[in-house]
Formats: sequence, structure tokens, C-alpha cells
Amino acid sequence: MIDPLIDALCQELRCWSSTLTDRQISTVFLGGGTPTILSVEQLQRIFDTLYQQYSFAEGCEITSEVNPGVVDRTKFQGLRELGVNRLSLGVQSFQESELHFLGRVHNVADVYAAYDAANAAGFDNINLDFMFGLPEQDAEAWQATLEEAIALAPSHLSLYSLIVEPNTVLHHWVQTGRVSSPDDDLAATQYEAAMEMMGNAGYIHYEVSNWANSIEHACKHNLTYWRNDDYLGFGPGAHSHLRVDTNHLSDALYAEDLSTNTLAAQPVNAQPVNAQLASMLSSMALVADDDSKSRFREFRWGNGKSVPGYIKRIRTAQPTGEFIERPDRLVSMGETMMLGLRLLHEGVPRERFIKLYEQDLTEVYKDEIATLTSKGLIHVDENRIALSPAGLMVGNQVFTHFLSV
Repeated sequence: MIDPLIDALCQELRCWSSTLTDRQISTVFLGGGTPTILSVEQLQRIFDTLYQQYSFAEGCEITSEVNPGVVDRTKFQGLRELGVNRLSLGVQSFQESELHFLGRVHNVADVYAAYDAANAAGFDNINLDFMFGLPEQDAEAWQATLEEAIALAPSHLSLYSLIVEPNTVLHHWVQTGRVSSPDDDLAATQYEAAMEMMGNAGYIHYEVSNWANSIEHACKHNLTYWRNDDYLGFGPGAHSHLRVDTNHLSDALYAEDLSTNTLAAQPVNAQPVNAQLASMLSSMALVADDDSKSRFREFRWGNGKSVPGYIKRIRTAQPTGEFIERPDRLVSMGETMMLGLRLLHEGVPRERFIKLYEQDLTEVYKDEIATLTSKGLIHVDENRIALSPAGLMVGNQVFTHFLSV
């Protein structure tokens, strides 16, 4: 199944390349599971396709997710030779009992072995992922995990609070009383402890859940998401987001089928629908509608999650996507605010908001800004809007003000 999947992925990559000749790749992220389960030779096929088909910006950040339990020194060296220059290790905890609870295949010794092997292979930009707010996780265990993480001195740390998602094993355990429900108050205390410890260690808290030892080591790929910028996802379950500048479009009629929630168009030139979508986006002209105040038209779509289904669709030139949508203007603006406010120093720049929507965010959200400012939850100046320290602790409550307009 792996080799047919790589064949399909490389075909999808090739189909997009002719449409994106005016863009350079600024980041690449291998994720969505454990990409390092692939052999170096299999990864080589993917990278060969990328390098042959796309133009890469100078200093392009290329990240691979890594499970500490399944990677050896040879694999790290292979990744480095392929051009990977950043690693993200899913450590989650330095407590054996917590790793067992989370169902991880690695132990603490594996983490140290993987980190040493990565350093030996020449990686100096390494992120470590951790989770807090686990059931039964006490303050001492969390502090011990952070102390070990900081002692390794990685360039980047991501600390995420556990969320009990519906229809998961953890949700079932909570519902049946096998484990206690996560304590929100305890998680907040653990988060505050993390902020203090990370600050004392010299790390920059640049995003709600992310710290870097220098601003240069902030994750460029994730900054794309938080800025609600353009990105393309390839493979099963991958999502994409693209804005089209209406000033650069021809006089062709607007394709109404793109405003539906299904990818119903037929394949063109035996290519998967992503290539067809790209051609439509690059050639169509847009008539005036509810987005007329903006020069940009926005699209989102996502591939189906089934691996066999994805492979079959690519092979038979059928649509790879399960949905495509055009967010309306207010939804798009609200998402730009919600995502941008996660960036603690950058926030949402007013100039960028104006470029995207032809309106000042202080006009669009005049009442919301007044309310949140009066409560001390946000800062607003001539350049940006950002969370205050108090707003950071209730970020989700702040975000809802912009999503409900």
C-alpha cells in the first residue's frame, strides 16, 4: 500500500506544479502521522518530485514530524541529505506512566536516543511536543517534564493542553469513568507554570502554545496557518487554502460550481481534480457579489481521508476532494482575527487586514474591540490588535467575539 500511495502523492504534486509557476515554496511539512515510517528511498521519490516540479525560496523551512520510537541515526542522516532542516519530535511527556496512558510506542530512553541521533546528523532546529492537562497529571510531574525538556535546550517547544475529542477512546474512558475528566483549572495552573519556566529559560512565547529560543526559530510553516495565509495540502485527508487576486484574472466567466460544497466537476486532461481546480482558479474572472469589497477570492478544500480511495481517485483521474467551499466575507475576517490573535507579539496587523479586505479591522469590529479593551483582554494600537496577558488566559472567550459577528 505504501508504494502506490507514494505514486499517487507524486502525481498530485505534479498536477499542481504547472499552475503554481508564479509562486515559490517557502515551507514544506511532512506530517499527518508518522512520515518517517517511510524508507529513505521512498522519501527520496517524494522529494525528487518536489525539487523537479517546484521553485523553492531561499531558506525554505522543511520540517518532518518524527516519532522518537521509530527513528534511528541512519534515518536522521537520510532526512538531512534530502534537505530536511527542521524536526518535530512528538515526545508528549518525560513520565513513563503518562506515555503509557497516551499509548505512545516510545519510552523516555527513546526520546534521548532520538534527540542525540538528530544532533549527530546535524539538526540544530528541533521542536519537541508536549501535552499537559492529562487526567491524574499533577503539578510535580508536569514541572519535571518541563525541566527535562528545557535541559535538552531545543530550539522550539510546543505545549498543548489535552482536549477530549468526541468519538475517541479517551472520550469513552471519561464517559465510563475509567479516567477522570481533565481539570480545566489545573490545566490553567500548569500553563502558567510553563510560561514562567519557559520565560526564565530564555524562550520567546510567540504563539499561544509555542515557544522558540529565538524569533528566527519560530515555526514558519505554522505561521502560515496563524496568518490565515495560503497553503496547499497533498495526500489523503490534506486540506488547502488559497486566495486568488482578482486583479490577475482573465475575462472568463465565473465558475459557479466552485461555490458549491462538492467537487462535482469532471476531470480535465485525465488529471485529478486538484489540477483542474488550479486551472479554473488561474483563468476565471469574478463577478460582483458579497465579496465585491475585496480584490481577493478565497477557497478551501480537502481531500478524502481514505488511503485506498485516494489512490483509486488519482489512478482514475477522479476528484480527490470531499469538499470545496468559499468562506463568506465575515467568516473569513473572523477566522483571520481568531488565528492572528494566537500570535502574541505579532497579533493581527491592521495593514495586512486592510490589504485582504479593503477595510480597517477597527471599523469592522468597533463594538467588539471596545468591549474587549474595556475588560483589559486586548491591546490595540495604530499597527495591530493583540491579546493582553489577561486575554491570553481566556483566549477562546476572546476569539468568539470575532466569530459571532
